[in-house]
Amino acid sequence: MLLSVADGLIVMLTFASLLVEILSLIIVIILAIRDKK
Repeated sequence: MLLSVADGLIVMLTFASLLVEILSLIIVIILAIRDKK
C-alpha cells in the first residue's frame, strides 16, 4: 500500500513537471509570435 502510494506521488510529480515544461514552452512560443508581429 505504501509503495503504491509513493509510486503514485512520484508519477504525479513527474507528470506535473512535464506539464510545467510544456506550458513554459507554449508561453515562450506565444511571446515569440507576438514579438514578430
